[in-house]
Amino acid sequence: MSIAVHCKQNENFNVLCSSGGRAFLSRYVAERCDICPFYPVHRHEELEVVLVCDGTLTVCCDGVNYTATKGDVCVFPPFSMHAFCALSSQSVTLHAVLLNFRLASNSRDFVGVDRYAAFFNGSAPACHMHGDNADEIGATINALFGARTNSDETAVEVGNLLALLQSHATVGSPSITDRKRTHAARQAIDYVAATLPGKVEVADVAGHCGYSEFYLMKLFKAFTGFSVIDYANRLRLFNAERLLSSGNRAVCDIARAVGFDNISYFNRQFLRLYGMTPTEFRDGLTQTID
Repeated sequence: MSIAVHCKQNENFNVLCSSGGRAFLSRYVAERCDICPFYPVHRHEELEVVLVCDGTLTVCCDGVNYTATKGDVCVFPPFSMHAFCALSSQSVTLHAVLLNFRLASNSRDFVGVDRYAAFFNGSAPACHMHGDNADEIGATINALFGARTNSDETAVEVGNLLALLQSHATVGSPSITDRKRTHAARQAIDYVAATLPGKVEVADVAGHCGYSEFYLMKLFKAFTGFSVIDYANRLRLFNAERLLSSGNRAVCDIARAVGFDNISYFNRQFLRLYGMTPTEFRDGLTQTID
């Protein structure tokens, strides 16, 4: 069972960036959402630091998989491909902060951010912290959530967070082999997303990336946790869920729009992943709104 980024709180700290008024720091709380059992592997330009406040989950980041439990800290460098999967139906709560180095380095309100460039230029890899190291960083993340938006206190805690990351994280450029694997996986994931709602063939994905089908399938599974076809189908269902949530289109039209020609097969796959039919899913949303 996966968790979706279901934002209970999402705030930007605009005052910390004087250039153009755009925020370089944001924070959010993510909780396990029963009706969103799949969230695609994703990446973004911000450095993301996540504290597991409650629950246990598996984490996949750039082909490395590990288990994170309450109190652990996960660090995702900019543009790293990552996703979370809960191990069971237990409650999962995350506190996360995202920092945009490009915007922060232009800020007159946050001096000295260049000292931490390793976390934004790929020199510091993704990492998983637990024990005393995680306790210190976790306390700082919680302090950021308690700080008033646009306050001097927030700027101090951001500095503390970066300093702790610098002291605890290992810095070193990834090998050429690792960079090639990550680039190929990124190509494959993007190709699958771009091909939808059309038919996805392993041979086409492998040819696009310049690898054999056997190697491509192993690489894709390592970076996403799914086979190419299974990931494509889950992505179709994720897109269908969004359409079901945002309008009144007929279920059969939505099925075709996301790439399912057989409506019965679409219903079975949706039921298998979400535990309810598309119609039941939509009815549940309507009842929640009412």
